[in-house]
Amino acid sequence: MNYSNITSWLSGTDVLFGLEVYVNKDQKKEYRLVRVSKKDGSLISDSFVTYTSIDEVQGAIPENSPLVLVWNGKGVIHRNFVSHEQSTLEIAKALFPDIKSDDFLYQQTKTASGGILSLIRKELVIELLEIFNKNKISVIAVSTGPFLASSLFQHIGQFSKDIVFDYYRIQTNENGSIINYTVLPESNTYPVTIADENIDAIYLNAYAAACMLLLASNQIEYPKVEEGLIDTQVKQYKDSILKRRGGLVFLTAVLVILLINFAIFSNIRKKQIRYEVQLEVSQSKLKRLDSLETFIKTKKDFLEKAGWIEKVIVSKECDEIAQTVPTEIRLSELTIHPINISESRNTKETIFSNKKIVIKGLTKRVTSLNDWLKVVSQRASINDLHMEEYHFDTQTQEGQFKLEGTIN
Repeated sequence: MNYSNITSWLSGTDVLFGLEVYVNKDQKKEYRLVRVSKKDGSLISDSFVTYTSIDEVQGAIPENSPLVLVWNGKGVIHRNFVSHEQSTLEIAKALFPDIKSDDFLYQQTKTASGGILSLIRKELVIELLEIFNKNKISVIAVSTGPFLASSLFQHIGQFSKDIVFDYYRIQTNENGSIINYTVLPESNTYPVTIADENIDAIYLNAYAAACMLLLASNQIEYPKVEEGLIDTQVKQYKDSILKRRGGLVFLTAVLVILLINFAIFSNIRKKQIRYEVQLEVSQSKLKRLDSLETFIKTKKDFLEKAGWIEKVIVSKECDEIAQTVPTEIRLSELTIHPINISESRNTKETIFSNKKIVIKGLTKRVTSLNDWLKVVSQRASINDLHMEEYHFDTQTQEGQFKLEGTIN
């Protein structure tokens, strides 16, 4: 179950029933019931049934289920208006000056030119709400007329310009706004395609009602009756959902926490045992390490006294310098700590020039020699490397050079 499914389940908007009460010319009622669920952001309809009595409808809807009600047909009055600034009650008084406002429920449906005001006697709807309340079925929205269908098309971006279903024809503009609606003399039974579903014409209104409320979780505006009693029922339904599903979530969370704590403490205990074993092994290794350090220190002192460490460093330095020699240069000598000839003659013993480096070689390109001199001079271990001698042999066309410097 992904995040969308979880939030829908917690808010009680994972499954909805849409019910259209259609009253024909003979005052007979048809109860058209649709069940729509939401999963992974998609709406799925899995039940379309028409009943002839309210008792059958109640038996088909489980307790504590949310229901969206649409009242349509005889008994609902629709009037066009062009005002965009007046309240619903002000529009009703302007269209019906002698009406008793408290006796009716009102709905505004926006159109391209203004809107449509729909009226229905309050007692008809209240009577039905009371029946559902006794059976613990929550009516969380009430709409009137056939206009939910066009709103659904508009909000899903399917701007059908001519919607024909049941006894109605609704024409819309390129934005999906209503420009005209007509009551047909005969019922149209052809299915209506919405997304990838074919909906029977008589169920389109109930289907649209359920879908619009499921989509309304994103604050989508759609035509519905403005009535405080319905708002109260919505609040009661949300509170009951929160108590039932929130309590279940709480108990599940407590159980999960206990399981997590058990798993954590079991894991900690296993780690403690493993660490105790590792500690013993580490202590043994530390004792061995101490003896090895003493052994290494003894050997290092011996190598320093014998001069072997410095010899290794000097050899390594010569190898690294040799690796940088370009192909245009041939080395003939690379000496570190060369013999000081003049002092050796005077003292009649071999005297070395400590920390001195001498590099001799041949090259046919003095530019290559200069570039290489810069490379070698950048070594951190060599200081003041310079060209001590340079002689160009015209016979061999080669330059003989001698570089001198000091090493750290």
